[in-house]
Amino acid sequence: MYGQVLIKFMRIILIILLLSCFVQKVSATFQIPDRLIYEGKTYNLHKNPLEVYFKEHPRKRPEGDISTTALWRGYIATFEIENKLLVLKDLQIQVYQHRKGKQQWRPNVVLKSVLKDVFPEGECFKIDWCTEILMLPSGKIKNDVQHTYTSIFEQYVLLEMKGGVLMESKTFDHTGYLAFKKQQLERFKRTEEYQTHLTKWKEKYEYTEAEVHEILEVSLFNYLTTFLE
Repeated sequence: MYGQVLIKFMRIILIILLLSCFVQKVSATFQIPDRLIYEGKTYNLHKNPLEVYFKEHPRKRPEGDISTTALWRGYIATFEIENKLLVLKDLQIQVYQHRKGKQQWRPNVVLKSVLKDVFPEGECFKIDWCTEILMLPSGKIKNDVQHTYTSIFEQYVLLEMKGGVLMESKTFDHTGYLAFKKQQLERFKRTEEYQTHLTKWKEKYEYTEAEVHEILEVSLFNYLTTFLE
């Protein structure tokens, strides 16, 4: 009896971890997002395109003065869509700056650009490996989901990227976004990729099909790389 309860508890924990995969690491607070400038407006970006690069080149990951659960990746990147290309405009870390006339043990936290330190030759300015759907929410939060990038906002811009090139964009209010995500999920269910996820999660985690659907309903755009027609 105890063993069955423990197994059920572990399955619940695994589902929570998968639902948190947008940030790739569970944290105690909502993450400070990267930013993306699109058509002259700066958005919070609910993806982290540089993580692919830093996982392949861990020694190049910048380190600030502060270790915080609100910024587990250690940096804030600013991107921009320029002539349909995704480019890196800035890379910042959190550092201490002592306030003039204040005691040293009460420092001020500021952002410092390390773009030229990390990429002195500019080899990473074009994010040409980005093949995914970038999520740009804006407006007030309609449904707050702590720990992840899955809270529901008033408006959304979705950008379909392929090799760092903007292929298509879609704009929604929150009801349109939820309807579109539901539509995309139904189309995703008809793909071989969905069957691969379903089989893997059933075998590895003993999930039911309903549990797999629950995960995908929340974090679908973490698994799609294109809009499904």
